[in-house]
Amino acid sequence: MRRKQSIQSAPKKDIRTENLNIKCSYIEQDKQYKYLGSIINDNNSIQKEVRERIALGIKAYYANLKVFKSRLVTKRSKLKLYRTVVRAIVTYASEKWALKENVIQKMLVFERKIIRGIFGPTKENQTWRIKNNEELDKLIEHENTVNQIKAQSQKKKMKKKKKEEEEEKEGRRKRRRKKKEKEEEGGGKRGRRKKKEEEEGGGARKEE
Repeated sequence: MRRKQSIQSAPKKDIRTENLNIKCSYIEQDKQYKYLGSIINDNNSIQKEVRERIALGIKAYYANLKVFKSRLVTKRSKLKLYRTVVRAIVTYASEKWALKENVIQKMLVFERKIIRGIFGPTKENQTWRIKNNEELDKLIEHENTVNQIKAQSQKKKMKKKKKEEEEEKEGRRKRRRKKKEKEEEGGGKRGRRKKKEEEEGGGARKEE
């Protein structure tokens, strides 16, 4: 019987460079940094950024807590304030987020807490209860944070596609224009050549 030979896979090479030394200049690698409000890291994860955005959204909510708790402000006005201030902070530059299930749940839990605070409980059979998720979705007309992020991403893709189509159309127009100019230029040259030949032919006949 032949013995089975165990095949060991070659160890993966670590292509990450911790630090760089270029012409006596020492450059240290940062595993994470913030650029234009977005957190960039070496493993391309958005978990920390989502947590930070939700924390900023909570701060914005409590900064306007007097307005959200005021009875002089209508519920629709409070909802509009939430969408234009709090949600805008949470969803800033979120078009390229990879929305995994845990991220979606965090965003929805954060939003539902605020929406429940705005619309309050529901009275049913002489008792008060908190609104369920379906009732909250109906109140905000299914325009939750997750759907907004997806819509923004889709809108950005459509805008990019439209721009590419316009650039392609402009390129075709330019090519047609150049082709027409060349044809007109060639026709003009042929016309001048023919006229010159006719004049030369007419002069030769006169001499005869």
